[in-house]
Amino acid sequence: MKEKVNVLIIGDAYSPHIYRIIKHLYNNSDRINIDLFNYYKKKAQNPDISEFCNKIYYITSYFPTILYKIPILNAFLSILDFKFTFKKKINFSYNFIHIHFITIHSIFLSHLYKKRSNILVLTTWGSDVLRASPLKLLLMKKLFKNIDYITLSLTGYRDKLQSIFKFPDSKILDVRMGSEMIDELEKNQDIDTKDSKHLLGLENKYIITIGYNGSKAQNHLKVIEQINLVKDLLPSNLHLMLPMTYPTENHNYIEEIKNKIEEFNLSYVIYDNHLSNEKLLTVRKCTDVFIHAQTTDAIAASVQEYILTDCIVINASWLGYPHLEKYGKPYFTFNKFDEIGETLLYAIDNKDSIKVSEHLKVDLYNRGWDKAIITWINIYLNTSEK
Repeated sequence: MKEKVNVLIIGDAYSPHIYRIIKHLYNNSDRINIDLFNYYKKKAQNPDISEFCNKIYYITSYFPTILYKIPILNAFLSILDFKFTFKKKINFSYNFIHIHFITIHSIFLSHLYKKRSNILVLTTWGSDVLRASPLKLLLMKKLFKNIDYITLSLTGYRDKLQSIFKFPDSKILDVRMGSEMIDELEKNQDIDTKDSKHLLGLENKYIITIGYNGSKAQNHLKVIEQINLVKDLLPSNLHLMLPMTYPTENHNYIEEIKNKIEEFNLSYVIYDNHLSNEKLLTVRKCTDVFIHAQTTDAIAASVQEYILTDCIVINASWLGYPHLEKYGKPYFTFNKFDEIGETLLYAIDNKDSIKVSEHLKVDLYNRGWDKAIITWINIYLNTSEK
């Protein structure tokens, strides 16, 4: 029997993305043991991810509570808490330590990871780099020197990272994030827009979906304001849909959005609780128009999912995706926020001017977790030490 590989993932135990990665590793390989070192202190509830991990380590607080309330101290103390907890609890070596998402802890403590791993791997999530300040990017350079490998597959994003951090191609593992929703879309191609609207009780509605999460970076308010300017020219059965299930601590922002939509007297629904894959499938499938106006994005998972539903996709031009455009652009684009209304009207009137290539659809269906997980397993079973 082959020896098992021990992996420590450093990331957010409450992240749905970490949950999916670890769940699919657990379900598809009996040779990989996964432990998780959580970036943050333990919350009141246990994460669902615990059933797929051997151990989950949480940061311990080592200082008086009052000190964490001082902003200038809080970040510094959190790094010290992370360091002390790591040194105390991780006193043995893993075959792999795998960083998911770059936080300030990993920027300053990657040398500790090196001491406790044979191979150190990094997976950036896009926003951790694309929204970083110049100072933070400068500090990240040491982390990029310390890692043995980085997982990358998207050419445009890869080129950007290499231009900033100057790492060689030999450090790149061609691995992509999967999408459970793409798996669901492939299995349920017989469910159409009409069926999905019926399941959601939204029959006879013209649905425009704005963004795919509750982050302010989705620029919901700017999009809503632009839709309001042209609402009299849009279908009279217009209904806005806003999936805002994460991050979970954004109640004030959601209220701000509700108030703005109601001020404009627009019909809408906001989903701010967890959605099952079945429910999320209907949200994707019921959409007539998807507007993506995020500040930055590297992975484009949700954009890919909406493309596969054959709805109208409107994408900000600054979010160019070379891997999606190689067979021709599968979406309409706008260059600035005040062009959204005009672009929306044009796209509705000229929907048939954009045809999604069958070659692109085949490529996108290969990006579901059912297929992508094989490359993640290969990282741990077939990657050699430097």
